[in-house]
This record gives sequence, structure tokens and C-alpha cells, in this order.
Amino acid sequence: MEKSDDLNAAISKLFLVISRLDSPNSWNTGLLEYVIVMRARSGIRCALTVNVEWERTTAKGIRVNISITRQCSHMSYGTILITAAEKGLSVPEVIVLDGRVYLQHVGQAPEHEGVQLRRVRPKRGWRRVVRGLLVTVLLFLFVVQTITWSTAEAESAKMSFSETTTMRQWMTERLAEREGLFTFKYSGDTGKLTANLSEAMNVALHSDPFIRYNVSRYSFHWKGTEQSALVTVTVEYRETYAESLYVRQEAKRIVKELLSAKMSDYETVKKLHDYVVLHVAYDESLNKFTAYEALVDKKTVCQGYALLMQALLEEADIPSIVLEGQAGGTLHAWNVVQVDGLWYHLDTTWDDPVPDQKDGLRHTYFLLSDEEMKVDHRWDVLKAPRADKAFSIK
Repeated sequence: MEKSDDLNAAISKLFLVISRLDSPNSWNTGLLEYVIVMRARSGIRCALTVNVEWERTTAKGIRVNISITRQCSHMSYGTILITAAEKGLSVPEVIVLDGRVYLQHVGQAPEHEGVQLRRVRPKRGWRRVVRGLLVTVLLFLFVVQTITWSTAEAESAKMSFSETTTMRQWMTERLAEREGLFTFKYSGDTGKLTANLSEAMNVALHSDPFIRYNVSRYSFHWKGTEQSALVTVTVEYRETYAESLYVRQEAKRIVKELLSAKMSDYETVKKLHDYVVLHVAYDESLNKFTAYEALVDKKTVCQGYALLMQALLEEADIPSIVLEGQAGGTLHAWNVVQVDGLWYHLDTTWDDPVPDQKDGLRHTYFLLSDEEMKVDHRWDVLKAPRADKAFSIK
């Protein structure tokens, strides 16, 4: 086995086996370590450890560099091995080893018999021990999560609906409470159930801006018969229920501190507008989207500005909506507010200088009409009340 011919024969057999794999191209990178076990004429079992830095020259002309190392010992290796003794096997690839081309008797396997391969089991170093512990912990957490989800599913599945109106209302309530998983039974024709579920989610999302802009993604699926189904909905949120409650509590506190009963609508809206602009900075990393982050981290993007402003306006009993459109060539959100019975646009994001200035405060986009706002903002006019008149202090 110490002869180069024996080594070359073993290497040839190795590449013959590799060429037979169903998808060898998936092995294009990394280090593959194999052991070639061969019975020599003397009867001594010799092991050749072959490290393949896996690139190779295929029939399509892709270049290969292969590193081979050899070890020989009398150790007995267990053999759950892949055999390569089959004859007449086509070898479609040209092998390059250290600059030398091996044509491998193209179209026919070599005559060597008893050559077998197995993957070497690496020693369990400390990294593998740590990895094993991490896998165990993750598996445990997965099982716990599965049990939790199963419990939630069992509780929600107690709900049953036979028509879509109450189903939509109940689903809206689940989103308002930031439930991440809920399940219910549906009794009735399931032919249009998928469409009805899509509509129900759309209605729920548009029922409240604090639902719509805090849901980051959702999915649903159902299983059943033509007359009944079990429906499961999963939702991911940008804010937890506790964080949404915090926004409401802070809005109540801020309004109580800033406003007085004697203030006009104009004074109220201006006070709240100025508070948001002065206490929040635009998040140039574009990672913060919520009113909660605007309050706690003092940073957010446009929808966080608009949601915080909306929470304050609602607490102050000022009619308002969050309007979504485009500005500056990108998606944007701002508010439309009612002052003394008339509607106006209000954009705290664009009134806040970037980069942030400690006392930077503008009123460029404070109480604008449609005509004034549409200079650099675009929106669906059917989704917002008309702001026909320019503002003037009465």
C-alpha cells in the first residue's frame, strides 16, 4: 500500500464514487474528509485519510484544485461503507490532481475490488460540545413553544363562527390585543373561506392605524371539509400589547401636562405638534417604526411620528387620521386633523430637521390645505377628508 500506484488507484476509486453522487455540485465548497479502506495483498488493513478541498474540473471546464494527504495504519475502521466496485460505470468527469490529469478509464470502472469509503467521524472538540448543548437548549425551547402554542390553539379553538361578520369582529379584537396565534372553528361553506379570511384581515388592519402599522406580517391557513374548517392565524407585531398600552398611558400623561381646558383647537394641535418635533428625532437607520420607540428611544421614522401624533390627538379629542402616501419619492405617512370643523394636513416628520437639532422646530407642514400639501406629497384623495381651505387663525 505504500506504492504510489496503490495510492493513485485508491484516489481514482474515490473520485469514481464521488462522480456517481446524485448531486455532486452541492459539494462544491468545504473540506470533505473520507477514509479509503483497502485490503492489501499482505492482508494488512491500511487506511488512507483523504482530505478533499472540494473543487474539481468537470466536463464543462470548471477548474479543480484537490489536496490529498495520506495516513497508513493497522487500525481497524468500522465499515458502513459506500462501495465502488461496480464495473461498467460511466465516469463523465476529468480529474485534476496537483496538475496531473486522471482520465479514469472513461466509460469503465477500474478493475480494483474491495475499495470502500466512509465519512470520518471527527473528534468531539469543545466547540462541538458547546454546539451540542446549544442544539439541546434550542430543542427544549422549541418543545416549550410548541406546548404553549398548542395550549393557545386549544383555547382559541373553542370559538366557532357560522358567518363572517362576527368572525371579522372577533379577529379584529385579537389583533387589537396583539395576539400572535389564534385558532377558531368555522361552520359553513368553505368554498370562499380563503377569500373571506383575507377580507376579514384587511378589515381588521384598516379598523385602527395602531393595528395596521404595528402588524409587520401575518398568515393564515385552514383545514377541514366542504362544510367546516379549523382556521389558524399567526401574526407578528412591531409593538407588544404592553408597549401599546404604554403609548396610551404616556399620551394621557403628556396631554394632561401640556394642555388646558381653555386652549382652542389650533393651540392644542400646535402644542402637540411642537412636542413631537422637539422630543423625537428621525431614525436615519430606518429600524424604528413605532410610537413606542418614539417615546422610549426618542427615534422613529415617519409612521412612528404619525402614530405618536395620532395617539396625542385622540387623547385630546381632536378628530384626526393617519394618511399614507408618497413624499420625496418614497412611501410616507402623516396626519390629517380637524381644526374648528375644517380638515388640514400636518406632517411632524417633515417639520423635524435632519440631522436632529436640539431646538430645531419648523411649521412648514403645519395645517396645510390639499393644494398646499400636494406640491411635494401624493395620496389617494378617496382615503382622506378634503382639506379645501388654507388655514387662517380666527
